[in-house]
Amino acid sequence: MAAQVGHLKDIELQHQPQPSKVLFHLPATVTETPHREPFIQISPMPDNTVMGVGQDGLISVWTPDLKLKKSRSILDENKQQNRKIKWISDSILMPQYNKLIIGTCDREIRLYELSNFEPYCQIIGLETMPLHLGYSPRDADECVIYFGDEQGCVNIILVSNVAETLRNWTKSQLIDEIPSVNIDSIEEPGNVKYIRWKVHNDWVTQIRYVHSIESIISSSNDDYTALVIGCVEGTKNLQQRLRDLMDSSSTHGRRSMLGNAPPKRNISDESSFKVKRGVKTFDFCKENNILVTGGLDRIVRVWNSYVPGWPTGLLRGHASPITFLCIGDGNTKIYSVSTDCTVMVTELFV
Repeated sequence: MAAQVGHLKDIELQHQPQPSKVLFHLPATVTETPHREPFIQISPMPDNTVMGVGQDGLISVWTPDLKLKKSRSILDENKQQNRKIKWISDSILMPQYNKLIIGTCDREIRLYELSNFEPYCQIIGLETMPLHLGYSPRDADECVIYFGDEQGCVNIILVSNVAETLRNWTKSQLIDEIPSVNIDSIEEPGNVKYIRWKVHNDWVTQIRYVHSIESIISSSNDDYTALVIGCVEGTKNLQQRLRDLMDSSSTHGRRSMLGNAPPKRNISDESSFKVKRGVKTFDFCKENNILVTGGLDRIVRVWNSYVPGWPTGLLRGHASPITFLCIGDGNTKIYSVSTDCTVMVTELFV
């Protein structure tokens, strides 16, 4: 592994020193895991343990010193004969309500109890596969569950009276012995709003809701819609809303009718960042108004989120595509990881 230190003055890149080597004492400690398929997500738990979610539905829980505490398969149908194998596409924790949310390749979103990993309920009938999931609390007893899909769409489920709504979902019809609510009827009780925007020209590679700016940030491998920052519910302009309602034949904010393309946001409701070969990963810091992106061209770009026309800094040094970015250490460093297992650290001076 290697580390690189760059210098940014007033968010503008001034120079890039040569990378310096970081040594690790070997041999490293190797711990066997029960997983035989790739990890989808590794998440810290509320009790200070660490949870790993495998692509095949195997869950493992580890102590802080990486001792295996327990493991369990949450997709029991994998073990039954004459049933096709179900795969997990992504997962996210819902810690305020002690739930684990997973997306499956069968176009479902499932909720599990964190205490025992028993199925709680599921949302079925999704038009597309939830490639990347997200969850965030909003105001008191409100939350947003969202996902990006292979059609380049951003899907947003706004939930109010969350505890009551979740309990109501458990009273739905059982499918595969799990209470199931269909996405087409999810709005009927009145506590849920489902919104679907056509945003990208390629599948979504990452998605994030930022409560402080009430926006969804999403990325794709498409040059022209590499990264888009857009509002959640659309324009606040009354006349524009009326036009949207007429154009969508009273289906605005709900799943498109069969054969109709999902609606696009008004041009004033989103900002698009163009990047050659697209964006695979990004991070955003509201405090310093810094957006960083990375992807197939191996360059970390630093942006002012209000100026999508051009980046304020370019960080070169990775020899392979960038798959992970994080602004950390009190918003003073950028951590980037590429497919050749190289980690680079860039220091920010703003």
